[in-house]
Amino acid sequence: MNKKKIRTLLVMILTGLMLVACKPSDEKLAEANNARNTLVEYRGRAEQKYLDLTEESNRGKLDELSAQVEETLTVDFTKMSDKKIDEYLPTIRTLITEYEAIVGVMDKTYDSEEAERTEAAKHLEVECYVLNKMGVNITSLKLHDVTTDTLSDNLLGDGVVLTDGYTLMGVMLQVHADSSAWELVASDENGKEYAMPLEGLAGIGADGTSLTLKMNTETGEAEAQLGSYVKEEETKNSDEGAEGSSASEDAADSASSGVSG
Repeated sequence: MNKKKIRTLLVMILTGLMLVACKPSDEKLAEANNARNTLVEYRGRAEQKYLDLTEESNRGKLDELSAQVEETLTVDFTKMSDKKIDEYLPTIRTLITEYEAIVGVMDKTYDSEEAERTEAAKHLEVECYVLNKMGVNITSLKLHDVTTDTLSDNLLGDGVVLTDGYTLMGVMLQVHADSSAWELVASDENGKEYAMPLEGLAGIGADGTSLTLKMNTETGEAEAQLGSYVKEEETKNSDEGAEGSSASEDAADSASSGVSG
């Protein structure tokens, strides 16, 4: 065999060895692909978790990580040696770790938001109208949740006086589903306060109710009674004094709810 043929054969052998040396082993190729698949899976998990949240502060970080994931998808492991793959794998593992961290943060945010949603669902808003048959003008009316010992804002609204014999429409009662006892706390123009146990509020539906305030003729105590919600013109005051009518209407004009006789 002449020297030229020998040189040609050696070049072919060396070229073949170089090509073999640049290709990864099956085990290393599988390891690289598995790592990248895991990274893509973590990205999908993080993006789905983000969609479950109302809080949006993680969007920037997720976009940054996703761009890096896209870069890893352009890498052709079949053209890398085992050594090159070993050098690149930490990049993928670091991204996986970052996704694990941000998913952990979003998990806590989700738990917090879910707890808030669960609590909010326990607060039922019931529309009602209030009939004042107490014989006094009411300047303040609050719902006291005895179970939680919390007091609502003035249900009448600022500056509204519920004149004796008049009806106030559009009052919203905030009813907590886990509570079992309530009372209404009313104040008249002279500053006298009336505490009235409110029976039947537990389990009340959201369709609305009427609320009648009156005096018990036998005990002389103020009482509050729930009734059906009737969307009709309410009973008019049998003794419509011009002063009372004017005062109630002026107050109603300055409030969102209406006071009618």
